[in-house]
Amino acid sequence: TAKEMQRSEAAKISIIGNISIDSGEFGSDIHWEIDGNNHLYISGTGTMPGFTSVAEIPWSKYADTVEYIEIEDGVTSVTTKAFYNFKALKNVKISKTVEHIEASAFLGCTFIEEMELPFVGISKNAAGKDGLLGIIFGGATSENGILQCFSREGNSLSGNYYAIPKTLKKI
Repeated sequence: TAKEMQRSEAAKISIIGNISIDSGEFGSDIHWEIDGNNHLYISGTGTMPGFTSVAEIPWSKYADTVEYIEIEDGVTSVTTKAFYNFKALKNVKISKTVEHIEASAFLGCTFIEEMELPFVGISKNAAGKDGLLGIIFGGATSENGILQCFSREGNSLSGNYYAIPKTLKKI
């Protein structure tokens, strides 16, 4: 019947969404996978390795399509510019096992709506500019987001500026 065909088509779409589109290793202990729903999952144990060029991050070629990122239990750090210019990114979930998120990890991610973070700033005990939410988004102008400033000179507006995405509604 027509109703059975609709259910069958819905089931096919659901299955396609869960199929791995691409996957691989980043360093020796970090695994990544992108599914048909444009979700990026990062798993493994330990820290994300550093790099000298964004092109070295294997999932960077999906910056225009990934909408959701989940960093799973076991991963302990997120490297600088790990998700540089992920323009389609709307939701981020970072496990409580992550102890450090480097500055500018989400630089250029201007359309994030929701983030589940284990702490605000670069680590649980971060202070000063390192304890600001904006540091994980990096420096920018008010065109890209809501400016957050840390000043070492009293009330002056000199210092470090970070742009929190205007679209961010829930942390």
